Amino acid sequence: MGGDFMEVHCEAPGDNVDGLRAVVDKVLSLSNNDIDYFADEVLGGWDEGDKRAFVLQTAIEFYNDLSEMPRDMDYLFIGGKRYWLTGGISWGDFPTDSFAKIYFFAELEPNWDSATIGADL
Repeated sequence: MGGDFMEVHCEAPGDNVDGLRAVVDKVLSLSNNDIDYFADEVLGGWDEGDKRAFVLQTAIEFYNDLSEMPRDMDYLFIGGKRYWLTGGISWGDFPTDSFAKIYFFAELEPNWDSATIGADL
């Protein structure tokens, strides 16, 4: 059995974006079916309490962690857009601590353009 290379990436907020606002807005706009998908499938299951609160709290924690630019990830710039990127050799688990967090946002797809700093609320 050998290790496999895994990578994940997703669009990241630009410098002029209130990323936390975009994340909160997106989670609050999700349907109940989407909340079930994120809580059960993407985040590994949740069977106690409010699933939306769980997904929202996790999204905020993940965003704050990625915003601090951990050493196991980097930015990739393509066509004027910034992306979060991480990867490595996997032996059946995620290759980096940031992998699940970036995967979460790849699935969530926040609308970074809707939260431009200085835009009317």
